[in-house]
Amino acid sequence: DQVLMDDWLVACRSLDGKEKPIQVKLMGERLAVFRNSKGVHSFKDLCIHRGAALSLGEVKNDCLVCPYHAWEYNDEGACVHIPQLPEGRAIPKKAKATAYSCMEKYGYIWVNFSGNEPDLFEHPIMSDDSYHHVIWGPMDVVAKPPRIVENFLDVGHLAVVHMGFLGTDTHR
Repeated sequence: DQVLMDDWLVACRSLDGKEKPIQVKLMGERLAVFRNSKGVHSFKDLCIHRGAALSLGEVKNDCLVCPYHAWEYNDEGACVHIPQLPEGRAIPKKAKATAYSCMEKYGYIWVNFSGNEPDLFEHPIMSDDSYHHVIWGPMDVVAKPPRIVENFLDVGHLAVVHMGFLGTDTHR
């Protein structure tokens, strides 16, 4: 949906975005999300050279380094170093990663696919450092969605299934 592609979408939690790149799947697209001294960044998880997953690489000198042939991409996606290229030869202009707009706010890393970068909503309470919000997940659940919803709505099972954690036997 183009409306979603034009907006900011949560890719992952801020604490998940470390210097070591991670793969995130968002809107059917595999992303390599990483952090360097300039902030957080998001690329299509594909090296233009041989199709390796950039998320399997590393960050070196503020560049994302492909794990296959060590091509180095700066935070804008431009290839700035190809180890196999003879000295003095220019890096081809098409040697670049697809970079997406990326920012960190409210404890999340946000990605914008279109590059329009609309204003992100303001949520004053989440900007207040004294406010503690709980981020739960990600979690894999082997169940059908209707069963998961039913589980959250059925408080009668708490004292039976979650004894000692969410219920007691005196409140059955």
